[in-house]
Amino acid sequence: MYMVKTAYMLIAPVLVVGTLAIACSTDEASDQDDVDSSQVTSSYEGSSTDGSTSAAGSTSPQEPATGEKPAVPSPDLNKGGGGRETLDERAQQYLVRGQRAFQQGNYERAVAYLDSAEQVEPRTSVVPFNRGRILMAVNQDRGAQRAFEKALHRDRNYPDAREQLGDLERQRGNNEAAIDYYRGEEQVDPTPSLYVDMGTVYDRLGKADSARAAYERAIALDSSNAEAHMMYGQFLEKTGNLKEALEHSRKALSLEPDRPNYQFAVGSQLYQLGQLKEAVPHLKKAADARLLHYPAQHNLGQVLMRLGREEEAERYMARADSSRALMDTITSAQSVATRNPKSVDAWIRLGKLFRRAD
Repeated sequence: MYMVKTAYMLIAPVLVVGTLAIACSTDEASDQDDVDSSQVTSSYEGSSTDGSTSAAGSTSPQEPATGEKPAVPSPDLNKGGGGRETLDERAQQYLVRGQRAFQQGNYERAVAYLDSAEQVEPRTSVVPFNRGRILMAVNQDRGAQRAFEKALHRDRNYPDAREQLGDLERQRGNNEAAIDYYRGEEQVDPTPSLYVDMGTVYDRLGKADSARAAYERAIALDSSNAEAHMMYGQFLEKTGNLKEALEHSRKALSLEPDRPNYQFAVGSQLYQLGQLKEAVPHLKKAADARLLHYPAQHNLGQVLMRLGREEEAERYMARADSSRALMDTITSAQSVATRNPKSVDAWIRLGKLFRRAD
């Protein structure tokens, strides 16, 4: 009997920076080029990656689960603030420089610039908010929580701060606390991404009707939001509504056709619906995109076997076994590195393993 892989393990762990030390001053980090203060935004912008959106399947859709390896740095800091604060020009320049440092992965320098901005504007909310985003990027969750709470203390309606606190609680498995934060954010800044988050947590809490309503609200706010369609498709697949799930997965793929996870979602749902030939090209694109995309390789092998293409099937099943073994090795290496954050050798080994997987 052949089985489709729809419950997925964590395939690509995020590379964790063990300790964030404020090691440079703004004098040491100073940029000499002119800064256009109009570039400043109320939250730092990082480069989003394919790993930031979850894979298809019935596991938690917020977890990167099917082999799209996040880049480092990989946080998505495109939200928040909304430009609601008017800042001194010097503070704006520090924020612009900090944003550049953040985008380059230099978190220490980014925090140093934030500190300088806060010296100029000691009551602003944008500084602690962005400090929280940086601390989240390096897995310093307690510090991030304090920073977001500080932003709200200074401005109780600061957009996105409650959503970030909800994200932290969700990561800890505190789903009731997460939904409380999300409901608070809903009163301040209801966005598609917020409703996707709410749908995810309601699903975890077993509140299917609330989850469905949240996903539909996200799509109603922005029908071109690929993530909302994809995550709703995952929810529908989990609840057994495969045909409706496939419609939303295909919509997500049409909006972002280069996403391996989206190819995988469509291919796996076609497989479950018995449309084997149609599933092959989608699963193949996902399987060939990443060595660590174990579920795609496994499912493709199963589909090809059922189609009588045994030689191809055996090749992808062998790749699935190899990717599973490499994933286990990476997981072990990451555990060693995070337990020994000052061990250069441990981090080098982990980096080499990720390069093998790319």
